Amino acid sequence: MTARASQGRSRRRAARARVVSAFAGALHRETVRADRRTEELSFAKELNALGTLAGGVAHDFNSLLAVILNNATLTLARLRHDDPVRPFVEEIREAGTRATELTRRVLTFTRQGAGEPRVLDLRETLRDLERTVRMILGEAIELSMQLDPSPALVRADPTQMEQLLTNLVMNAREAMPCGGRLAIAVAHVRLDAAAARTAGVPVGDYVRMTVADTGVGVPAEVRERIFEPFFTTKEVGRGSGLGLAIVRSVVETAGGDIGVASTPAVGTTFTVHLPRAPTRSAARPPV
Repeated sequence: MTARASQGRSRRRAARARVVSAFAGALHRETVRADRRTEELSFAKELNALGTLAGGVAHDFNSLLAVILNNATLTLARLRHDDPVRPFVEEIREAGTRATELTRRVLTFTRQGAGEPRVLDLRETLRDLERTVRMILGEAIELSMQLDPSPALVRADPTQMEQLLTNLVMNAREAMPCGGRLAIAVAHVRLDAAAARTAGVPVGDYVRMTVADTGVGVPAEVRERIFEPFFTTKEVGRGSGLGLAIVRSVVETAGGDIGVASTPAVGTTFTVHLPRAPTRSAARPPV
């Protein structure tokens, strides 16, 4: 065999090896994707079953709470202001009110409180909530808001969007016990195929909202479960584990997606993409 023929055979072997290696790599990637999709589907089914159960329990619990609150209110109306029993009845009513709020959050999570979606300007929602946000954050946390100059129109339930923003702000406050900075930004973006794949949404026009804090950050093992319902790192009695699960539920109900990036001891950024609404015919007129 000549040297030229030997070299040709070696090149063909090398080419076949590259093809086989590329095919094996592609097969491995597709297998990983298929496994991930299977896990996500299984998790979605579990969440759906959990949501159905939680929603049914919340509705029944709400009926019981209505009886408790009504009777507590009627009892207070019959008690003198100096009655020694009055503080105990007030405590019953206060606990019932807190429980009602919790069931409302559960119903929002299970999407049984779908609300009334309409076209709204996310900038206006933020401006209306600014005073509340500053009260939640306190004096030790600096707030900055950077809003796009043009209307940031999305189609969503206004109350649920307010809850989404409030939950993200409260989460940021918990991450900054010694103070810090919270930056909220709203902008228009057009996502191409690569950007949309990263954001977890279809290609198109979106309103992007980022909520970035300079807090303690979120470890990787917690970040993987941060949107799971009833998952919390807080002590028993200090949190229901529904705050960020509700945030994700509201975002997905509005047709968008949410992601989180975090570095321990540096801070955390939540990024929300919501489909841009084509019209503001149902939105509040500009002022």
